[in-house]
Amino acid sequence: MKYAFLIPFLVAGAAHAYTGNDLLKELEGTDSQQLGAVNYIRGVLAGIETMEAVTERRRICVPNGVTLGQINDLVLADLRKNPSGRHEEASDIAFLALLKTWPCKKAK
Repeated sequence: MKYAFLIPFLVAGAAHAYTGNDLLKELEGTDSQQLGAVNYIRGVLAGIETMEAVTERRRICVPNGVTLGQINDLVLADLRKNPSGRHEEASDIAFLALLKTWPCKKAK
């Protein structure tokens, strides 16, 4: 996918691609698995911020006051709603869920 270049920042050292199936399993798993998933999503957000800073193009505008818990809920809901895409990279799924929910408005 288009944003696959983010993966090295997010899952450095992984033996295989971290998919939406993997992320869903952790989000619905034990407390320590959920913590791993939360940290993964936090890493995705950091990757997005880095990408936006490097490209000088903001695409996602998360409103002030939105918590990491809300973002986790959003990604989890997207994973549950779209099972046909869970084999895709988890970072791409999270990115697209955020982009669909909070796209930046274009300047007029």
